Amino acid sequence: MGRENFRKDTGAQRKSSETKMPEEESHYGPNPNCQVCHGAGFVHPLLDNGKADWSRVIACKAKGCVVDRRLAYQATEDYAREMGVSKFSTFEEFKPVLGASETLEAFRDIAFNKEATPLLFVYGTTGNGKTHLCEATLIELLKRGVDCRLWTVADLLSKLHASISDNTTEQVMEGLKRIPALIMDEWGQNYGSVWEEQKLEEIFIARERAELITIITTNLEPDQLEKIPERIISRFRDKSMARMILNDAVDYRPTKEAKHRK
Repeated sequence: MGRENFRKDTGAQRKSSETKMPEEESHYGPNPNCQVCHGAGFVHPLLDNGKADWSRVIACKAKGCVVDRRLAYQATEDYAREMGVSKFSTFEEFKPVLGASETLEAFRDIAFNKEATPLLFVYGTTGNGKTHLCEATLIELLKRGVDCRLWTVADLLSKLHASISDNTTEQVMEGLKRIPALIMDEWGQNYGSVWEEQKLEEIFIARERAELITIITTNLEPDQLEKIPERIISRFRDKSMARMILNDAVDYRPTKEAKHRK
């Protein structure tokens, strides 16, 4: 199993297999004229013996079909906004300031380098570009075909609380644990209950064990890091898996505001 080969689908086979496309691909329409899947949007992978595995389906990777269309859509501004971007900030628009060079390098490494260490923790004062770099990183990961979601921790916790009423908390948690890349902005000042703290830790620890891309930023200063559980901080001190960076650039928003007033 695991080979990229596949068996073309036919109408009769689709009916007898009673299978559906994987959920994550279902909202990207297949090419009705695709010569591989014949418009089904999925194919059956081959077993090692060359026979079709009729119990499984994978999204069609033919040019112009489901996977191809999905990658094209992931590179759009609309999709980036669906995934949490608000200002569509890019690396090209980032104006480096004194104290932000190491932070910029770390974000770019994860955005462009498939071999980068998957965990990044950036802390320091407000207004020095952390959120901008979170957005730029998400945009580039999506272009690479890496599913990524950006949340402020406050919004993430609101979503978890809202999920309680319709009994979907575990489903939401699983999604947060399994998405290939997750960026959690403004951690450390947004939870006030034991339940909230436990949920955030559960998400992070599951992702760390799976070695998935996980970026955390916080506006806490070095002497305030005790507000984040040591079980979290200690994992970022493992340099084989993580980077922990103090972004000691100053808050440059007053400067920007002064320029606008001129």
